[in-house]
Amino acid sequence: MQVRQANLPCQYRYCHGNPYMVVKLSDMADLKATLQKQAKEAAKQKLIDELGEDGYAKKMAAEKAAKMKKEADLKAAKKKKEAALKAEKEEQKKNDKLSSLLFDALRASEGGLSPSLSGATITKTAAKKEWRVKPDEIVGHLKPVDPTKKHPKYYLADVIGVAHNKGISTFRAELISSPDRCKLYARYLVDTFHAQCKAYEDLGDAAIVQMRTGIERTIWEYEESITIYQERLAKEKKRLSALDRLLKDSD
Repeated sequence: MQVRQANLPCQYRYCHGNPYMVVKLSDMADLKATLQKQAKEAAKQKLIDELGEDGYAKKMAAEKAAKMKKEADLKAAKKKKEAALKAEKEEQKKNDKLSSLLFDALRASEGGLSPSLSGATITKTAAKKEWRVKPDEIVGHLKPVDPTKKHPKYYLADVIGVAHNKGISTFRAELISSPDRCKLYARYLVDTFHAQCKAYEDLGDAAIVQMRTGIERTIWEYEESITIYQERLAKEKKRLSALDRLLKDSD
């Protein structure tokens, strides 16, 4: 009906003596765009009649603000998810590195492990010689055991931590050549593992809440995707129905 009312240029052809009408696809596309524009204008005018000019302007502004907020929330959620994945990967890399270093240290010390680093101390000179930690990397960064001493000592665990963080692989060959030093380093790595595990345990309910939030965010993102596809499906169904009506009207 709409095609006939639009009076589009057409050609009549026959099949087994039955006439049928042929129109250009470009003309149909133009007609569709025109009808959509008219429908949009009609809907706009209907709202203006119901709400008035000011009410319509407020409604449009509110819808625009809601759309912008939704887009911003999606962007923020995506950014947060990417940051969480990156942090998780970094944490995994750190744990893998600790595992590798601990394996090397235990192998070099023939499976030996220092009983404890608790209370063990070391001077700046020894730290430089045994752990390649420079005095300026100690002073101002590590807390001395007794700051009143002229030549204060520092906790060995803290010094090993500095060496570890700066890249203990720089003198791995020398480290491995000293089984006693490897036992100390292996103990430091084991204590670090335990500290990390304790940190996760201390999270308690907070960790569960964080996990639940992550799951909810994932579900929400899937629901958003489903909504988009449902809207597309609805549009395609409308197109199909319109074509069916055109074929019916042309009969």
